Amino acid sequence: QELRPSFNSNLADVTYVPGSSTGVQLTGDLITLPYTSTAFLSQTQATKSINVNPFNVLQWIGTCDLDPPSDNWVATNNAPDVLVNKGENDNWEAFARNLVSAFGTQWNDWETQSTATTSSSGVNWRATAAMANQGWQVVSTTTTTTENQTRSGVQMNFDGVDSIQTSIGDRIRDMSILPYIRRQDMIVTANGMKPNTRVYPRFDGEDISTYCTPNGGSLGDNIYTDSNGSVTNLLFALPCPDHAQSQTPPLLIFRTGERQFLLSDNTLGNINNASTFAQTMFQAQGLLQTKENVILSSRVPRISSTNLTDARSISNTTSSQGVQIAPPIDPLAQTFFVEPSQYPNGLFLSSLDLYFKTKDSAMPVMVDILTTENGFPTQTIVPFSEVLKLPAAVSVSEAATVATTFTFPSPIYLLPGEYAIRIRSNSIGYEAWLAELGENLIGTTRKVSEQAYIGVLFKSQNASTWQQDQNQDLTFVLNRCTFTTGATANAVFQNNGETASGIDASDYKMDVMDLIPQTININKTGIAWDVKTTLQSNGILNTDYENITADMNHEFKNQQVITTTPGSFLSRAALTSTDPFISPVLDIKRNSVIAVENVVNNISTNEVELPSGGDAIARYITRRVTLKDGFDAQDITVFLTANKRAQTSIKVYYKILSQYDYDNFDDKLWVAMEQSSNLNSVSINDEEFIEYQYDPIYTNPLGGVHLGTTNYSSGGATFISYKTFAVKIVMNSSNTSVVPRVKDLRVIALA
Repeated sequence: QELRPSFNSNLADVTYVPGSSTGVQLTGDLITLPYTSTAFLSQTQATKSINVNPFNVLQWIGTCDLDPPSDNWVATNNAPDVLVNKGENDNWEAFARNLVSAFGTQWNDWETQSTATTSSSGVNWRATAAMANQGWQVVSTTTTTTENQTRSGVQMNFDGVDSIQTSIGDRIRDMSILPYIRRQDMIVTANGMKPNTRVYPRFDGEDISTYCTPNGGSLGDNIYTDSNGSVTNLLFALPCPDHAQSQTPPLLIFRTGERQFLLSDNTLGNINNASTFAQTMFQAQGLLQTKENVILSSRVPRISSTNLTDARSISNTTSSQGVQIAPPIDPLAQTFFVEPSQYPNGLFLSSLDLYFKTKDSAMPVMVDILTTENGFPTQTIVPFSEVLKLPAAVSVSEAATVATTFTFPSPIYLLPGEYAIRIRSNSIGYEAWLAELGENLIGTTRKVSEQAYIGVLFKSQNASTWQQDQNQDLTFVLNRCTFTTGATANAVFQNNGETASGIDASDYKMDVMDLIPQTININKTGIAWDVKTTLQSNGILNTDYENITADMNHEFKNQQVITTTPGSFLSRAALTSTDPFISPVLDIKRNSVIAVENVVNNISTNEVELPSGGDAIARYITRRVTLKDGFDAQDITVFLTANKRAQTSIKVYYKILSQYDYDNFDDKLWVAMEQSSNLNSVSINDEEFIEYQYDPIYTNPLGGVHLGTTNYSSGGATFISYKTFAVKIVMNSSNTSVVPRVKDLRVIALA
């Protein structure tokens, strides 16, 4: 735990600059090394066709996508909820009572409450006291000490805190402080729903119809699916929490975390009573790299919702807050393997070729890739694998000679293991070709003499259970990526002059930065980062890139700035791989930089002239301490263990009140103390901490040691002892990038 000046933290999105990038490829939302598509698995034999939906079960359960799909920042202008407080979260509670945000008072809160911190055997907490306006807040509660105290005095320490934590992969987020989702403009796209049907939007279970604008309509208009069962370009404007709470009545606000977006034709959002719905989760949290069994992705896997009326029990369940998961349906599926002997590090899929005999005249067909469990397809969809095609884009042939290519929106990374291709449609018009052992190939008298493929075909039985057929295999070709390795591959990003929520940004001063790209680093791949920043003092972009480590705080020697001019901040990622089957991945929808400005100056005037403080903007004031009866003190000593480098200083003040003095304690002036140890010692780096002693200023006319006294006069009387005291610490620096820090504070009241 450390005491340090407060700070301002802001997030700036960075956007991909293709013209400045070399040797990389952007496909959908993902940047990888350049690649070509090569057949991975090919089973092109065909003997017969099979209906994708043989029982004509109309499951109007669509897919839903949000743009952006997630957010990695929080609303910092309103007070969050405090769920746990054992002392360290006093600043959050105190500011909440005064309707002021406490962001900027707890160092590294951008990691503990937003982007998450790297987990280890324990959590390293850093605490600072609350700050308000131009100084640290005075917490004026009264504490009565109960220890037996004589000259050993009272020792004041920073205490730890219990917390609620959540683990995100190898990261830890503090959930004892729960912020709110900041303003967002989301574009909603839904497919596969019931055509020409009115649907109602909900977010985290709340009706948000008045926050949505249909494509071509006005705010609050009714929302309808089109003739293909799709909703496109629906705008959901999530309000700013600060603005929302000032309205009458207040607008909706939502806490950070995983929140459900739902479209359904049920006015109450009950999917069990709906005839059609589509849902997805908005991830308002930090790092989202997800590793779940065989899925490694920059997005959270989707759990497919299925049959609304089927009542069979499912042993493998997944629960999410605010999400109702219905029982599964069983469309056509084909399992396949990523062999660990051939692809020990996994591979990326680029597309899927399917062969159809017939198609519907109006309804689409959908495919996706599922994980498997014990050889059976699950309901977990691999991210980026969902593809929908309207009939006009589907090719048919009488001899399985023409393929329909389903190109995945971004390359799909698969670890070694078993997966399943799933085909589904709300129409009986789609028939897919397959090969059956012992049957004649289409148009020939040649028989299929051996099983065409090692996987298993699953088809629907009574629309409720999977039926395996070991003698049949789908006619398909799975294509993988072959990446270019060994060449220069740099992806360049720049600030775009706007915040992630689309609001005009201001200049962001930066003493510390935390680059938070969303990446996937696989064995035998790597991403090295460097940045080019603008010096605050002259506004000139540095000529050279500086190496940094992503997802870690990077301290500058002098203050930098991200201005509203695009290109005032540049980041560059160097992608490498030694395996042509795999590549590192960058998700452009989650690539940002957190700019942290230390709030400190080099002024300490009026610190003794005013009872409430002076001109320094980095001040810490202890709680008021009241000594136990009979233990009044006559002197005071303060010990600080501090990192005090060149360009910084620490000044200490005290305030006391005798039990016989009837003045108001808060009206008493502060009294300066003098540093009495290690007078010429400064820390040589940011890791060295030195103990300093401070005593009341006393001049002995005869020379010699400090005699120590806190006698004071008030109202014509002189008081030689005190019962109540507080201490103020003022931190100054002539360079905002170098600030003093205090690790340990001891205050000794001496009799």
